[in-house]
Amino acid sequence: MKGLKKANNTLQEFSDLVESKQVSSHNQKNLRGGIDLGTSSIVLSVVNDKGKPIYGAFEYNESIRDGLVVDYVGAVTITRALKAKAEAALGTELVYAAAAVPPGTIGKNKEVVGHVLESAGFEVTCILDEPTAAANVLGITDGTVIDVGGGTTGISILKDGRVVYTVDEPTGGTHMNLVISGAYGMESPSLKRRLISGMKQINAMYMQPYGLLLKKWQLFLSVRYKRVVMKKGLLLLL
Repeated sequence: MKGLKKANNTLQEFSDLVESKQVSSHNQKNLRGGIDLGTSSIVLSVVNDKGKPIYGAFEYNESIRDGLVVDYVGAVTITRALKAKAEAALGTELVYAAAAVPPGTIGKNKEVVGHVLESAGFEVTCILDEPTAAANVLGITDGTVIDVGGGTTGISILKDGRVVYTVDEPTGGTHMNLVISGAYGMESPSLKRRLISGMKQINAMYMQPYGLLLKKWQLFLSVRYKRVVMKKGLLLLL
């Protein structure tokens, strides 16, 4: 219970930093960054040499889908902006950063995460799977870590500080939002963001060349039936 309390305190401390947009007192030397390229948002965290959170920020994004980078330029742009914002708040340059990926992400799909960080101006120290990274930060050596992300849920089992099993399930917060929103007949914010993003892509690729433009009022969202109805007769099934 003592370890769990410490882990919860660390999480709450970081959450408070993000919400308050404040910076904890710190020595400008030996700061380390962490980047989470998530499905719903990209998060930047900064800790001191003792692992204590001193800064945090995030930006919503549509560059990542289920742990995979689908818009490289967009991911780099957001990561670079978060880095610049953090450096301005901290009064020093952030050089080193680590990243985390869903369990089972290998090969080029894993390498591109490092490329995003490098293109944003970081030197990459390591890339870990997300539950293992969380366990390291929270000091968990024995037990199970479940990381519910926007697009996937990662699970790692640790024994004596070693990962003995890890798996990633293709279901995350976005899917949970859809199920809950559908059950209560409510609009899903995450789906609405994806809808607007998709609408912009349709405008750029198909509508603007013909002098047409889709607007927000032309869209009707029906989460219960998981579909998007466009009033001018075009039906897009999700």
